[in-house]
Amino acid sequence: MVDPESQRRPRARDEGKDLAASTTLLRLELAHPDIAPDDRYKRIALEGREVDDLSTTRFLEAHNEAPKEVILDFDTTDDRVHGKQQGRFGHGHCDHDCYMSLYVFAGGQLLGARLRTADRDGADGTLDKLERLVPRIRGTWPKTCIIVRGDSGSCREWLMA
Repeated sequence: MVDPESQRRPRARDEGKDLAASTTLLRLELAHPDIAPDDRYKRIALEGREVDDLSTTRFLEAHNEAPKEVILDFDTTDDRVHGKQQGRFGHGHCDHDCYMSLYVFAGGQLLGARLRTADRDGADGTLDKLERLVPRIRGTWPKTCIIVRGDSGSCREWLMA
């Protein structure tokens, strides 16, 4: 049974407490959608696109009326790694091994985040996010002007076109 507000826990001491224990987070981190349903450890499969869709839905629902414009800010951030993590890479703009996460914000609201290795193009994943976000925003607010903004890492012909 899904209980997002944590009000119906089997033990009274757990009522009102979110599931954020390290074991719960580890299950989420290590799960893969293809194996999670049959996993004996009851891991939780993260469906990144569904999480992003929920973030977009909440963003759209947070407005009483359609805004004149929406600015979609795309940005990457280096997430420093310590040790020999799989996928680490020394990025040319950083002085350390890192992952290079991609974020998209509208105003102060996060609409998507992807942890990526740093050995890829800065704009990698941006087009996919745009192809999912723009139709959702247009479907709710057809007359709203959508502005896409990013740093020089997003300046690619295939993205601007």
